[in-house]
Amino acid sequence: MFHLSHSGVTLSLHKETLELVVVGQSVFFPSLICIFLEQWHPILIIQLNKDLIEKLYLNVWIIIRIFLLSEKINKNQHLRKKIQQFSKYIINLKSSSQFSYQEITCISVILLNTNKLFKLNSYYYQILSQKDGIILLKSYNNFKYYIQIFFFYLRQNQILYIMIKQDFRKELAETAQRIVTPGKGILAADESQGTIGKKFVQINVENTEEHRRAYRELLFTTEGIENYISGVILFSETIKHTTKDGKKLLEVLHEKGIIPGIKVDKGIAVIPGTNDESATLGLDSLASMAAEYYGYGCRFAKWRAVLKIGNGLPSDQAIQENAWGLARYAAICQENGLVPIVEPEILADGDHSIEVCQKVTEKVLSAVFRALAQNNVFLEGALLKPNMVTPGSQNPDRANVTAAEIGYRTALALSRTVPPALVGVVFLSGGQSEEEASLNLNEMNKLTNVRKPWSLSFSYGRALQNTAVKTWHGKEENWHAAQQALIVRAKANSEATLGKYQGGQGGAAGESLFVADYKY
Repeated sequence: MFHLSHSGVTLSLHKETLELVVVGQSVFFPSLICIFLEQWHPILIIQLNKDLIEKLYLNVWIIIRIFLLSEKINKNQHLRKKIQQFSKYIINLKSSSQFSYQEITCISVILLNTNKLFKLNSYYYQILSQKDGIILLKSYNNFKYYIQIFFFYLRQNQILYIMIKQDFRKELAETAQRIVTPGKGILAADESQGTIGKKFVQINVENTEEHRRAYRELLFTTEGIENYISGVILFSETIKHTTKDGKKLLEVLHEKGIIPGIKVDKGIAVIPGTNDESATLGLDSLASMAAEYYGYGCRFAKWRAVLKIGNGLPSDQAIQENAWGLARYAAICQENGLVPIVEPEILADGDHSIEVCQKVTEKVLSAVFRALAQNNVFLEGALLKPNMVTPGSQNPDRANVTAAEIGYRTALALSRTVPPALVGVVFLSGGQSEEEASLNLNEMNKLTNVRKPWSLSFSYGRALQNTAVKTWHGKEENWHAAQQALIVRAKANSEATLGKYQGGQGGAAGESLFVADYKY
């Protein structure tokens, strides 16, 4: 039995049974399949049996085909035939209904003992360096990027295990740009079971998985929603849910051209030594989780950090802890193909003034972008989801603060802290009423006296769904009316991203949605 460990991954190969055991998840590369070459039988590729490949395939999104260009191997017809057989089997797997919702990319990997240019798929590369088991390649094509091949030597010139670090930057930039398409924004439907349960209590609907599935089907199947919504943030259980007719909800979104995203944080915990301040959990398992959700078809992620104002808060400790956590999350997501939505939420709880909120917001955002830079986060492939600059929920003068002032102070805070390389800002509603959230966003986009090099859009949960869920009331006969209520709010916020919303929506749209110390 051969046994190797590297970067948190332990790999064991049982020669007699060809049983492969992989423990852990690579931080370099989320998707891999292993082909083994026996040095004492160089023309034989050990073919993993069908059951084992399918077991591995659940965590494999990129299939690697290996061509060794040494003269001895390249001229061997038997080896070529083995490679062709393996490739055909992978193609058959690709068309299997079992994997119909997983994106598969076949990559031909060429390994050379030369520094000359060579071709990998349609790209030409040059080996820049070979050191400590890492080959760094440089692309010579229209889109310049680097790709790294990590490998282990069991014996000289014998490759046991190969990983590719894929450069997702082009895809990340394209995804981020699509999300902030003018006139469109994000529907946040990532409420946890407990949070959505509180919403259901208000309409006397039991919090069961079937009711959660039905409600999200109502949202996602709304006719025309794709005209105003570019992305939807999902909760984990929704990934495998279907419509009542058996169609995957993910497939419903894809058919509408809506990009699925996923909530990946695991909630918050108190930071020891602070005044009940919190940090977000989930970094330890994030790489494998991001890889898995990329395989399901998600293309962006959300991670919420929470800070408080009042009594000397937020402390520098809490700011730095959350900024660094957001940056590590963003870097890990980008390594695995997901656009990170960076969400440093400053809660509206308290009696602080709008001036204090602006000052704290600027301080927090400065720390966040400093941490993002230190972690080499690709800003063109990321989005920011901040709070708007508003007075505290208990501020006695809150009612006198206009949407124009909120819009101006929010845009000003961003202009002082957010680099222009960032593609867009998608605001959280933070307990504002549906109408307040639309009006405040509209005022920001109407401004002409503050520099705004990024798109200003929305990522609303309560501020898009409040009227819709109360209209639905858990009754099938209210289905269409609830969908129409959702369309009204989605259209209002679409117009707000363009600075064209006229306001005037009444009813539930004006209800305050503030919840003290709100948890998703």
